[in-house]
Amino acid sequence: MRAVFLRILGFVILITLFYGGIGRWWLTQAEEHPPPELEITVHTDADTLISMGRTLLGSRGGCLLCHKISEQGNTRGPDLRGVGARAASRKPGMSSEAYLVESLVNPGAYVVEEFATAGGASIMPVANRPPADLSPTELKALVAYLQSLGGEVTVEITAQDVAVAAARKEPPPASLDTHPGADLLTQHACIACHDVKGTMRLVGPPLTNVRERLSATEIRQSILDPDAVVAEGFPPGLMLKDFAQTVPPDELDQIVSYLSGEVPLAERLSHPAVHLVALILLFNGGVWIMRRLALSRAVASGEPNA
Repeated sequence: MRAVFLRILGFVILITLFYGGIGRWWLTQAEEHPPPELEITVHTDADTLISMGRTLLGSRGGCLLCHKISEQGNTRGPDLRGVGARAASRKPGMSSEAYLVESLVNPGAYVVEEFATAGGASIMPVANRPPADLSPTELKALVAYLQSLGGEVTVEITAQDVAVAAARKEPPPASLDTHPGADLLTQHACIACHDVKGTMRLVGPPLTNVRERLSATEIRQSILDPDAVVAEGFPPGLMLKDFAQTVPPDELDQIVSYLSGEVPLAERLSHPAVHLVALILLFNGGVWIMRRLALSRAVASGEPNA
């Protein structure tokens, strides 16, 4: 029976190495890297502010989903090339810095006619609330960058800006919605165009009760091919068509799961309980097979303890 014990021990070691190898080399090893913290103080010079503002434009709130700063880009909002010069004369008696700040925190105060909705409203979300959620120092860094596009940079960071920005770094209360898809809607700037908590019409239709209108398959299609079926009351061509390239497949699955309320098969099979059951069945099956082989060999060799 010692031989049987050794075979079982060897099998256990083999299974352990097998699953350890899968976890180490085969499964995707995810590592989260939050956006770099922008340390802006009263001593931050103009060039650094401009550089930070450019980073914010491309990384926070999805500004470039609607605007462009080069020949290639989106045209749902005004072209930002030369905005520094235009801002100085857009509203009589208002400086370029004041106009740009107003445009970011109160975008409906002045709406460029060709970019207004049918009712004359702005489609732009407020910059100091989600999804961009810029602090006063970040807001001024963004304004500095916009001023640099054809104008003179006049922005100065004050001690009050720094104090308010520091206070905003306090951790927010934990969200009641723990589904990862909820955070991904903010991360990919979906909430810049869709209301996910109410019924407000923004650039696109509200998503609060989208599961009552569309299945998981239809929601996925609407993300990957937005003009295939267009929501009533909204023109085609509003939504970007590159989400298949910019959103990782696993994150797309989470967004669809969150909006549809359906749990995909892959997510069900990834539950730790399923893995544990499979491992137990595999281990017990292996032990049974090894035992049968050992008994068969014992019988064939005529061992008395078979």
